[in-house]
Amino acid sequence: MTLSINCKDVGNPLCNHTIYGETEDEIMKKIKEHAIKEHDYTEQSWNAEMSENIENFKSAIRDSYGKNV
Repeated sequence: MTLSINCKDVGNPLCNHTIYGETEDEIMKKIKEHAIKEHDYTEQSWNAEMSENIENFKSAIRDSYGKNV
């Protein structure tokens, strides 16, 4: 099953980028890559963000039917 997350659903209302993956781990890896490349996160700032908001990110992941996983 394909999973997805949209950047605007996790705090960036100006970014319409959608990330797709087969597993939650794959999605989280791709989110990190996107945040570093497109939103000027560093490894350190990303880790700080995840230590505070990982559940918010995980709760925004949807399955191919649009339901939370």
